[in-house]
Amino acid sequence: MIRIISHNILVTRSKLNTLYYNLEEKELPKDRDHDILRDEIIMLSSTKAMAKNINKRNLRLAHVYKEDENQFIEIITNQLEWSAITIADLYGFNLLSIAYTDQKVIL
Repeated sequence: MIRIISHNILVTRSKLNTLYYNLEEKELPKDRDHDILRDEIIMLSSTKAMAKNINKRNLRLAHVYKEDENQFIEIITNQLEWSAITIADLYGFNLLSIAYTDQKVIL
């Protein structure tokens, strides 16, 4: 969780046992982004979050339906300004494979 404290952008999948307080539920667009089921601003509430002093930071929790995998996932990020669909897209975006592809092109 050092990434949160150092202001890096964090986009990761939530664990099933993640404890949090819901601070705000953001309104979803009615005409697009139907894969986004819920979009919340949260604070982590576990003792582990308190021990690492990240329990006072607002985070974003996007509840997403992944059609290709036919499952629901929850994605946590410290980026509060982006849309929920952008967060979901970034979670699915594999930067490592792009870096590898770029290296092959350079060689």
